[in-house]
Amino acid sequence: MLGNTNPCPVCMGTGKLSVSGEVFRSAREVLNLSRQELADACGLSHVTIRNVENGLTNPNRETLQLILEELNSRGVQLELQHP
Repeated sequence: MLGNTNPCPVCMGTGKLSVSGEVFRSAREVLNLSRQELADACGLSHVTIRNVENGLTNPNRETLQLILEELNSRGVQLELQHP
């Protein structure tokens, strides 16, 4: 058998990035930010933040990176990794 038979833990073999919205929600709440405040800081809509947190959307890498960078800039250290 060629290659690794285990799916990527980030994209689960789909090639798309996946992240638990609960991680973002927890980080946002630790920082005492509303969804709107985080959205404004990221240049996104509060609906996008809500959908990511509730797992209603599988955001692209750029959207995830915007959120991560904002949270990181406020002291919550999260990383997005993908092979």
